[in-house]
Order: sequence, then structure tokens, then C-alpha cells
Amino acid sequence: MTQRDFAGRLGINVKTLRKWKKDRPKVCELLMIGLKAESMIDSLKENCCELEQLIQNKNAIKYSIYVYWEKKEIQAKGITRK
Repeated sequence: MTQRDFAGRLGINVKTLRKWKKDRPKVCELLMIGLKAESMIDSLKENCCELEQLIQNKNAIKYSIYVYWEKKEIQAKGITRK
């Protein structure tokens, strides 16, 4: 991330960022950690959404297979009764 990008994310200009880096290095370090944490949380949210969709698809497939075999079983029982 460039200084311009970093300043933009914080809503400050690059000159202010440079001053903070010089005068308050710990503050800048904490801000970087915060932005990294925010990015990681966003990625986790996206991964959770993808995982939920996969689980839903898996459950839908399992249900379809269950219904298919139930129908086959009913058909088989119907054929043997006749």
C-alpha cells in the first residue's frame, strides 16, 4: 500500500501522514495494524458467505438424492406388491 493509499484510507493527506510517521510512529503502526485487521475481517466475511453457500448446495444435493432414493424405494415396493 502506498502512502497515498494509506492516507486515503485514513481520510488525511499525505503530508499529514508523513508528519505522523515522523512524530508519532506508534500511532502509524497501530493504524496499519487496524487496517490489516479490517482487511482480514472482510476476507473472513467473504469466506463465510462462500462456505454457507457451499453448505446450502451440499444440503440441497443430499436432499435431492434422498428424495430420488425414496421414490425408487416406493416404486420398487409398488412393483413387488402387484
